Amino acid sequence: MTSYEIISAFKSQTGRLDLSNSEILRVLNRAGMLLDELDTSEKLTRVYKTLVAGESRCVLPTPLRYHREVRTIQDGLVSKLFYQDELVIRDLIRTGGKGTPTSYCKSSSSYQERLPTGQVDIPTTSMLGEDYEASYYILVAPIPDTAIMLEISGIFYTQPLSEDVDQNRWTLFHSDTLLMAAEFVLTKNLLNVEEAGKILETLRLAILPMIHDSYSDENINEMEG
Repeated sequence: MTSYEIISAFKSQTGRLDLSNSEILRVLNRAGMLLDELDTSEKLTRVYKTLVAGESRCVLPTPLRYHREVRTIQDGLVSKLFYQDELVIRDLIRTGGKGTPTSYCKSSSSYQERLPTGQVDIPTTSMLGEDYEASYYILVAPIPDTAIMLEISGIFYTQPLSEDVDQNRWTLFHSDTLLMAAEFVLTKNLLNVEEAGKILETLRLAILPMIHDSYSDENINEMEG
């Protein structure tokens, strides 16, 4: 299903004609994040991005849920960067001059005045109440004085939906489960703990075949950023 088709199915299934397409799309993206968090296979992905000289912010292809490590690759040498708090990194960027990056942090949209063109605003708080945060950027310090390759290893959220023709793994292979999760996102504040737990367990069981399939694949994916 495309975004347009899943929005139409959502309206038909829930009767929520009072919601605009953009509001429904936001609910569907929240639902997709919820399913991502229920996906216990947690396959690591490596993303490669090139930073030009003078650029300290790496825009990620999809939001980052969990980061394992960030490394620089330059002239055949691989170096692991140290993780620092975002406020520390921003202070280093502001006062530390330029050189070879030695540290990094994740950065969410809440620290930005606005999202870059084409980026979809999705929530940075887990639907499950766990300590997850969707991060849109990696910041490095000091600011690179020459072009450098970054290797980011982590678990990424599924690509959010934004245009009518967009598709992702949930709309393509688990559209019914995505619609069920979207209804849960809309009504979860009205449910008691037992009711919410039953729905979450139903969602887990619905995506279980996909989780089992993923265990038979390689443990790490790779993609160009």
